[in-house]
Amino acid sequence: MKFQVLSKWGVPCRTPRCQGLAVLSQAVLKRGVKHPRPRERGVGTCEVSGCQYSVRLNELERRIVEKTG
Repeated sequence: MKFQVLSKWGVPCRTPRCQGLAVLSQAVLKRGVKHPRPRERGVGTCEVSGCQYSVRLNELERRIVEKTG
């Protein structure tokens, strides 16, 4: 099994009881390289429900996720 570490920038899903993140940008982190914060606002799509949200820069949060690849 191979593991990938993903860095995701986005906003928490606004759908009630959904724990997803509306992702604006993501990157696979390799050798400790940092994934920069997006510089422009945009539209993020929730990774669980598929809902789309306008993402403001002051709302952004980062999640680091380990995935089996």
